[in-house]
Amino acid sequence: MLAFDERAASIALTYGLLPRSSSPCSGPPPLLGSRNVDVAADNNKKNKFYITTAINYANGSPHMGHAYEAVITDVIARYARLSGKRTKFLTGADEHGQKIANTAARLGKSPRTLVDECVAEFKALDALLDVAYDQYVRTTSGEHKARCRELWVRVAGDVTLEKYEGWYDERAEMFVKQSDAQAQNFKDADGIPLKRTTEECYFFALGKYAERIKAHVVANPEFVQPEARRSEVLKMLEEPLEKLSISRTTFDWGVSLPEGFDAGHVMYVWIDALTNYLTGSEPGGFWPADCHVIGKDIVRFHAIYWPAFLMAAGLPLPKTLFCHGFVLDAAGAKMSKTLGNVVDPIKIVNDYGSDTFRYFCCKEFPGGDLKFSETALVLARNGELAAGYGNLVHRAVALATSKCGARVPPRGSGDDDHPFDLCGLRVATQAAMEKFDVAAYASAVMAATRAANKWLYDREPWKVKDSSNRDAILRLLLEACYLLSLYLAPLIPRAATAALERVGGVHPTVPLAELSAFDNLREGADVVQGDVLFAQIPVEDAGAALNKEKKNNNNNNTNVDYVEYEDQDDTAVSRLAIVVGRIVDAWPHPDSDKLFCEKIDLGEAWGGVREIGSGLRAYYSQADLQDRLVLVVANLKPKKLAGFASKGMERNRATA
Repeated sequence: MLAFDERAASIALTYGLLPRSSSPCSGPPPLLGSRNVDVAADNNKKNKFYITTAINYANGSPHMGHAYEAVITDVIARYARLSGKRTKFLTGADEHGQKIANTAARLGKSPRTLVDECVAEFKALDALLDVAYDQYVRTTSGEHKARCRELWVRVAGDVTLEKYEGWYDERAEMFVKQSDAQAQNFKDADGIPLKRTTEECYFFALGKYAERIKAHVVANPEFVQPEARRSEVLKMLEEPLEKLSISRTTFDWGVSLPEGFDAGHVMYVWIDALTNYLTGSEPGGFWPADCHVIGKDIVRFHAIYWPAFLMAAGLPLPKTLFCHGFVLDAAGAKMSKTLGNVVDPIKIVNDYGSDTFRYFCCKEFPGGDLKFSETALVLARNGELAAGYGNLVHRAVALATSKCGARVPPRGSGDDDHPFDLCGLRVATQAAMEKFDVAAYASAVMAATRAANKWLYDREPWKVKDSSNRDAILRLLLEACYLLSLYLAPLIPRAATAALERVGGVHPTVPLAELSAFDNLREGADVVQGDVLFAQIPVEDAGAALNKEKKNNNNNNTNVDYVEYEDQDDTAVSRLAIVVGRIVDAWPHPDSDKLFCEKIDLGEAWGGVREIGSGLRAYYSQADLQDRLVLVVANLKPKKLAGFASKGMERNRATA
């Protein structure tokens, strides 16, 4: 088993996740989006939102795929809560089956001991990732077993006892028809030979529901998403659906059948596992689910088997099956121990923090595969999180502290010069989440963050002499940080919660869509300075290798180890500090037709805005440079370029 460190265990205990059913958690207040918005109770089903992950198979330690699915599901659930939906987020563990029994035997443990160890690790990972689920279903629980037997009885009219003779895939725990076995050279996905078996089983009349399922998929485009997976399901349904074996007699680690059925059988692991969604919500409560978030490799079980079971039981179908892709390595290869490219999510979170990991998971459309690169993760942190959002909050708090006595200043008259388009942000984020597109959601919020940064630089409140005008600008700036923090809370709950408190805000009592337009803070509320939300992590050697974040990385650049421009020895190159900066202003060099003079914001950890010269005039217009993210060598001694003092060197595709 993968041992999780003391920090993971500590967080798990702090947030009450070991176990979840323990007494109310002590310690820090709940993070934004971890609880439903405190609005009047609404029993209207239109206001409920029920979302689930696929439950984790308790046969080994958690990996990147588990972390990825948990994060994107949690992001969607947090947004639903902040939007005023009565939300339930269900996850859990799939603890039965032959593979688990075999693994336990190989390790010299009982199956129960094995699954208990695995569940503890899964819960600790969820805690480390700040995954705020509402219920954790274990398929070994008495409640779940009872629900499985109830479902079995409801579908019993389509169940017959027959003998099966053929091929069995132990990895997938399913029978394989002769033609499919032959097509895959009688081996499973891992190259292990299929087993020839003869077994008496209960069979479910799956084919009886083929046309109904197909009609539902065709009539409801949102049922299977994204569209590529929907097309895949429709293609599956072009082939005849054979009877499905739903019991096993070759092992006993499973849910026993209801009275009246053969006591020597246990339920097929998939009818057992899928029923967890009903265990988490009785029909008439949260059921049907609004969204099952699943991996694309289990779409058949969810898009064909599950609807058939529900139809046979007379129960409504879930609204959407959202099928995410795999987490690949930086080169696009599937992670495997054989290739040696497996990334440990616990180590990544311990190195960079949960917010950075969560944000990176949401950088790409979850319907496709996610290429995981530690370098790309650091650049995303340094750019959008540190130079963008974190720097904006830091500036707002610092200005309010120095100019307004660390209080929220009064509003100005006719404050319609807003830092960003709030209505546009509401529309864009709502549209993204209706499609469960967390990447489009993140992109929309970051676009608003960039607009707020530009607004700040354009207005330059630090230069405004009239106190009432300056206060009006700073009030709008604090309001912008408050709103952006709420919208970012599903993605980066720790930083957003901290920022909310720093700008004098309180947890919202109304849904996001009902928040006022830049008038949510209380005049006179305390503004509190704190540590840098996201300290930039230096990227050494032109972005190839990474410096790990240091505990004191939030200091300014007064202790920077400067390197001469002309110093080209290997030792000096390895000492280069390359950080992400944002161009906030640019103008043509008055004495050179090849150079731009630029103001680049490197973030508070590197002294804020610097003037740097670049040779980009042959590649970009002045307007093209505004708000562009660039790499800057930040620890070079100042050098004059045609008389202009450049305090760093810009590295760009056009100049690299």
